[in-house]
Amino acid sequence: MTTVDPRVIIKAVNPGGARLGFDLVGAETRAGGAGGWEALARPRRTATVEWAGVPPLTLTLPLMLSGAQQSGPPTSIEAPLRILEDVWCKPHPRTRRPPILQVTGLPWGVWRHLWVINDAIGYGDVMRGDNGHRVQVEFTLSLLEYVAPSVLRRPTARARANRSSSR
Repeated sequence: MTTVDPRVIIKAVNPGGARLGFDLVGAETRAGGAGGWEALARPRRTATVEWAGVPPLTLTLPLMLSGAQQSGPPTSIEAPLRILEDVWCKPHPRTRRPPILQVTGLPWGVWRHLWVINDAIGYGDVMRGDNGHRVQVEFTLSLLEYVAPSVLRRPTARARANRSSSR
């Protein structure tokens, strides 16, 4: 029987940056990546369907960040939570968009995809130390598969050649 390490590593890859480790405290939920049909309403007629494209994957992770140590009191986790809340959830000053993330540590090929934080972080149980700082927190992280936009800015050389030869 194979045992799965419950440690999930999330790392900012574009722009590069912090790498944080979390404990997976439940089953991850995947959705999307298939289908893509949409119903189109038509006045006084039966609706029709149209292919809109494959929706991106979504990944929901129940995670825990803990400052527990083998011996001694737990340490504050405010610094990693600040990275999660203030750096990964907000636009980067240079790129003007939140960072693109890579997730490793799950049993399926999630590492082949790039992700962005899709929704607000849903916090669950929080433990605080004697100084009031958070030392353990459970939360749900909702990620959306990052698919780079492909923008056509001007016709390619091949399209220009075809257009000029047909005249």
